[in-house]
Amino acid sequence: MSGEGGPIKAGMDIIVSSTSSYLEQGYNKIHRWRTFEFPRLVQRTTSNTMLESIRRLSQRPQLLSEALTVLSRSKQNALLNLFLDALTRGGTSSLPRSIELHVHDPICYIGDMLAWVYQVIAAECEFFESLFGISGRTKRMVGEVRVAGIEEE
Repeated sequence: MSGEGGPIKAGMDIIVSSTSSYLEQGYNKIHRWRTFEFPRLVQRTTSNTMLESIRRLSQRPQLLSEALTVLSRSKQNALLNLFLDALTRGGTSSLPRSIELHVHDPICYIGDMLAWVYQVIAAECEFFESLFGISGRTKRMVGEVRVAGIEEE
C-alpha cells in the first residue's frame, strides 16, 4: 500500500467507473424495453413490472421523457382508431350503435360524441393514475356512495 492513495485510488476509480457503466447500461435496457412495450399497450392495465420500470426511469428524466413520448404517440393512434370505429361501426356486434346513425339529429350526434370522449377521458385518467401510482380523486364523485367518517367541503 503506497501513500497518498496511489494504487488504492486507481482501483476505486476503476470500480466506480465500471459500476456507473453497468448502471447506465441497465437504465438503457429498461428504456428500450419500455419503448418496445408502450406501443403494444392496448389494454388499460398496468403491471407491477411496468410500475417499477417507470419508477426506475424517473431517475433518468431524459429516458423517461423519450419513453413517454412513445407512449403518447401510441395512445394517440389507438384513440384515433377507437374514435373512428365508434363513429362509423359502433361497438362489437353493433352495440352501441355507430355515432353516425344520429347524424340527422345534431344534438344527439354531438351528445354521443361527447359521451364517448367523456368515457375515454375517464378511462385514460385511471390508466395514468395507475401508471404513475397517484390518485387524483380526493372527493366523492357524483353518484358515488358516501363513506361514513369522511367529511367533505
